Amino acid sequence: MIKAPNIQSVSELLSSSDLKPDKNLVEQIYLTLRYLIETVQLLPLQRISESEVSDSLGASRTPVREAMIRLTNDGLVKVVAKSGTYVNPINIDRYCEAAFMRTLVEVGVVQRAAMSWNDNPDNELLLSAPFKDQQAALQQEDYFAFARADEEFHFNIFCVAKMPGLWHSLTRGQPDLSRVRHLRRVFQMRRTEGVLNEHLSIIDAIRSGSPDRAEAAMKAHLGTYEDEIAKLTDNPHLVDYITCINEPSPRNARTFAANAEIAKEQTEDLRFPFHRSNA
Repeated sequence: MIKAPNIQSVSELLSSSDLKPDKNLVEQIYLTLRYLIETVQLLPLQRISESEVSDSLGASRTPVREAMIRLTNDGLVKVVAKSGTYVNPINIDRYCEAAFMRTLVEVGVVQRAAMSWNDNPDNELLLSAPFKDQQAALQQEDYFAFARADEEFHFNIFCVAKMPGLWHSLTRGQPDLSRVRHLRRVFQMRRTEGVLNEHLSIIDAIRSGSPDRAEAAMKAHLGTYEDEIAKLTDNPHLVDYITCINEPSPRNARTFAANAEIAKEQTEDLRFPFHRSNA
């Protein structure tokens, strides 16, 4: 039987965070909380108190509130009137839609990167540096570092194509994509060496200046909508786990949204068309 992880309070999760006074406080708080949500340390339906965040980080309520507004706009949290702010459940429908959208966009972007490629050392570094970081991470079996370098590699393709703003618009509007991909790594659904080979093919295609080669390489790397569905249906334990952590916990009503109002509002989010029971 799948069991939910131990609940960690917001203050526990923020205990090692250190805000830099010379940098934008709202951005730092936003990125810190977003990271905790995307790595599923802050669990679905877990309550995030502005006062607890403020006290834990030693920040005033104003930048915390602004950071929470950004998280709400991203679809990562939901404000429930007279109750509080809660992490949104993971929705598999939205995950598959986000993966589909990202494939469409990245194929177009990599074509543009190939067409705009030149031998500028900056462009070369944008592609080679994260690729080398991934190689090092694989040797050290540091899969979280591998994932960070993977994201940097894809972002840098947008930079080569001179469209970095599109990356931010794309990724910040897809809250379920990062969480499910993180959980896939936790459940050891990895294909790290294959990813490296595919990234090398993408680099070679961009360097060749051929948009057709770049398109083919990116499609081979990202796969199809049907591939995303297969990854879920072939791994029922992952979907069972997501179902488990999405359910309100009556054992800790202060931490989780166990009240009837949010349970009613989240009914649609708790549907899992690809769920397969172990029974």
